[in-house]
Amino acid sequence: MLSASNLGEKSATFDVISSAISAGVLRDYPAPLQRLGILAKKDNDPQAMTLLGKVLFKQRGEKEALEWFRKATRPPTGSLDFQGAGEALVHEGRILLGWNDRERAESAFRKAALELDDPSAYFYLSQLQEPGSPDQEVYLLKAASSGVLEAWHNLGALELAKIEQRPLKEGQTREYGMAKEWFEVAAADGYGLSMLNLASIYRAMGQEEAAWRWLEKAEGIPDVRGQAGSMRGQWRGASIKLATTV
Repeated sequence: MLSASNLGEKSATFDVISSAISAGVLRDYPAPLQRLGILAKKDNDPQAMTLLGKVLFKQRGEKEALEWFRKATRPPTGSLDFQGAGEALVHEGRILLGWNDRERAESAFRKAALELDDPSAYFYLSQLQEPGSPDQEVYLLKAASSGVLEAWHNLGALELAKIEQRPLKEGQTREYGMAKEWFEVAAADGYGLSMLNLASIYRAMGQEEAAWRWLEKAEGIPDVRGQAGSMRGQWRGASIKLATTV
């Protein structure tokens, strides 16, 4: 890839920089970065502009990154007619959302979602809707159908909220239906919060073995390890209290 980039192959330069962003080693590739800058600044290449924006976004230069994302998608330098236009708009929306500019953030997400059918845009757009509203559910379903992991989890959370609001008759056990199914899909793909919710659901259903199994899996996910440990402590405390009471 580096050899191809050195020979002026644009796609190779894009691939090298994209990989370097993911690996967090941008400093190791000064020559491809220089070529990217030329493609963005001199050639007005919208894909190069978007990628340069991602480089700056990674380096926390949000204001300059936003300028490049906008140059990529707006005349006279850019348009929406290139691969990656949706991603540029999503990054723009994320920056604006971080600045608490919800109105313009939603506008960027809406354009990426409704005009370019970008899955991530549907997810971010769903987060700006009224919680539990039909619009939020529709946008989440759009994102989920394209494999957005967080959308699967959030659909499970919506279903769980509906289920827990339904009154139970005496002797009736709660059925978790679609909530459990959405969480299982997300958990199977490694989403820690869904694992924790599954652990709680299985425990509520009296399936202790499955509950502990999901809790142990959650403890292997760095983002939720602390929450999983707290849950383990609470469960053990409840068991000890129950044993003492009996």
